[in-house]
Amino acid sequence: MVPEVDFRTPDLARLQEKYFVADMHFHTKYSHDCNTPVKKIIALAKELDIYVAITDHNRIHGVIDAYKTAEGRKRIIPGIEVTTKEGKDILLWFYEFKDLE
Repeated sequence: MVPEVDFRTPDLARLQEKYFVADMHFHTKYSHDCNTPVKKIIALAKELDIYVAITDHNRIHGVIDAYKTAEGRKRIIPGIEVTTKEGKDILLWFYEFKDLE
């Protein structure tokens, strides 16, 4: 049985008292389907007071670029989107940049 879904807009300010907001799937210019520079992602995350998981396709260059800056180390969650030999994509996230390496 599927529980009832609540479609109300959440009170983000109240949620941020206890939790943080994060976009857990974001590509950079290092993915074939995006051309957003890493600096722009970091600036927008700071402006919106959110965190962003950089999950480029089969590459960690976006995370490497982000971690070169203090704000990037603060705002970016290291990740990667790995394509399997069957053509399926798997998203992976890490607590620490060193774990992604």
